[in-house]
Amino acid sequence: MFKLKSKEDVLKNYVSRYPELDEHFKSRLSEEYDRYAKLLENCKTKEDALEVFDNEIRENENRYRDNALSRGLEDSPYNQYMEILAHYGLIVFFRDNIFE
Repeated sequence: MFKLKSKEDVLKNYVSRYPELDEHFKSRLSEEYDRYAKLLENCKTKEDALEVFDNEIRENENRYRDNALSRGLEDSPYNQYMEILAHYGLIVFFRDNIFE
């Protein structure tokens, strides 16, 4: 069995690394915590929970592949890549910091 850290503890950890974050991003970070907590609520073991994060990483990678195939004239592949990379960073952060 596993236990999640409180939202406050997880967010405090992230903000301590990046104190310049604005309130909008902190709010989005809070929403991400809630989303992961909901995704993890039916997991029985930590291994099950880690599989949720593995799936999130795979979906994120697929999003990059899909975007790379459907680049629009106004889209920058670099901007798409940076967005996917940032999302990957959030997935890994929560995976590494949400468990007690």
